[in-house]
Amino acid sequence: MTSCDGVLRNEKGERVVGYSKKVGSCSVIETELWGILEGLNQAWRIGCRRLWVEFDCSEVVKILKRNDPSHDPFTILPHIYQVLACT
Repeated sequence: MTSCDGVLRNEKGERVVGYSKKVGSCSVIETELWGILEGLNQAWRIGCRRLWVEFDCSEVVKILKRNDPSHDPFTILPHIYQVLACT
């Protein structure tokens, strides 16, 4: 079982909201992607549309920069791109 978590902070670095989600059995990359999606959903929920996202998995950076979910086996990618398209 894996889970993702994170914190949204304001421009002063103060904690705005924290989140945690059980994501089941998946790879490290999928867990990172779930964390990004959950963070985006939390930000959108509180009306925040301008974000600085930080995470420490270079493979996830490469995947997101490709911006082409059809070449990756991660079914969560279209959901991330859908949220990002709503800005």
